[in-house]
Amino acid sequence: MSLKSNFFLFIKKIIEEDKKGFFIFFIKIFLYFLSIFYKIAINFRNFLYDKNILKSKKLKPFIISIGNIVAGGSGKTPFTIFLANQIKNKKTAIVTRGYKSKLKTKSYLTKKNDTAKLIGDEAVLIKKNTDANLYIGNNKILSCKNAMNNKNDIIILDDGFQSRYLKKDLEIVLINPKDVFKKKCFLPRGLFRESIKSLIRADIVVINNLKSESDFEILKKEISKYTNAKIYYSIYENLGFYDINDQKIEFKSNKIASFSSIANPKAFFDTLEALNLEIVYKKEKLDHEKFLKNEIDEFVLNALKLGADYIIATEKDIIKLNKSERHNLPIIYLKIKNKLSDNNFNINDILDNI
Repeated sequence: MSLKSNFFLFIKKIIEEDKKGFFIFFIKIFLYFLSIFYKIAINFRNFLYDKNILKSKKLKPFIISIGNIVAGGSGKTPFTIFLANQIKNKKTAIVTRGYKSKLKTKSYLTKKNDTAKLIGDEAVLIKKNTDANLYIGNNKILSCKNAMNNKNDIIILDDGFQSRYLKKDLEIVLINPKDVFKKKCFLPRGLFRESIKSLIRADIVVINNLKSESDFEILKKEISKYTNAKIYYSIYENLGFYDINDQKIEFKSNKIASFSSIANPKAFFDTLEALNLEIVYKKEKLDHEKFLKNEIDEFVLNALKLGADYIIATEKDIIKLNKSERHNLPIIYLKIKNKLSDNNFNINDILDNI
């Protein structure tokens, strides 16, 4: 990894309390003071919007925002895919930033064969798993206007909770269950992008990837202190293992190696272990980063030494790999689908009334 990547991974470990020591203590103090300034700036910005001093722009299409209050790991992309696939009989667009995209454009309508290098890994994942028109770019208002001009009825705004310059018709906020009771420090000391009190703006709150239904009532009671929104929880449904060419496979070995470059790799590793797979070797990188060929070659070598029969990654990691490259171990991925706890929930019940 580059020096920059190693530095940010080091800071991430500090934020997640995985690093201890005398020197680390002073770094935490420094990050805490930075987080105070960030908190003041965010609270002041929200105050200006709350008092209507700063205005939100209203566009004609019905805009659904999917967002969070904590940086990374809340599962916005799988939920965006789930929601887009629920919508029936309405032309739908998804607007996202296209993080790590090679394109430096304000707005771009993606095409079928666009690569992760061109438009970003999450954009390819959305494009691959939905039929929605997908716009990426650093100007969400322009992307929404382009979607409107192309006669889209519905716009799903990915990572839209902080995009207060746009008037949204439905605010959906995703929460990682571990974030509800953790120390609520703002970036960069913690991972909070804004206060949990901001949930007052939400119409729907989804506690994502909840392992136990019994925990739901406890979390629901805590979240209800801050919002009148409807509260659901979701789980990830495992759809099986697929090879790099998206062909479903069966395998019997339980010794595997795994690499991941997502916001919450621990959750992915925990999922594999819950399937009775023994992870003999694993490695993580920062969210959206690509594992280079020499890194994969080294990873395969170490995995073989430790007795792994397969390498399992996320679908988001797989789409960044070069399919023409060959390795001494098969690299496969676990395909997942987001599933809401309430089987009666259907976004079309809301959209049919607009």
